[in-house]
Amino acid sequence: MTNERAYMALRERQVLGSMLLWGAAGYAQPYVRVVMQQLRPSDFTIDEYKKTFHAMQIIFEQGQPIEYPRLAREMAARWPEVDPTTVAAITQDACLPEYATVLSEDMVASGMPGHHDGGLVHVA
Repeated sequence: MTNERAYMALRERQVLGSMLLWGAAGYAQPYVRVVMQQLRPSDFTIDEYKKTFHAMQIIFEQGQPIEYPRLAREMAARWPEVDPTTVAAITQDACLPEYATVLSEDMVASGMPGHHDGGLVHVA
């Protein structure tokens, strides 16, 4: 893996880990909503991370908190081939709004395919 791809993978793990840490907290729902507006599964470069974010979107759209057990069940039901330790390994302490914005900006700056053309959304 090149340095740039390793950097992007780290950023992606930070966003996903933040979503798990913040996704269950009621007070953090505005930040989670911003991430859902700002990012798409295609913004992620690693297939497992695309699927993880997609599963988080599904859970969020169902009005459920994004918690590890729920995410693991969703992933297993939709993509049984994905190693469950992938989901467990992304859990990190991170700052969700900052990482989501940085990831989105990095995708635009690098010209990586799959990035949507929507503008960045920030929480005041």
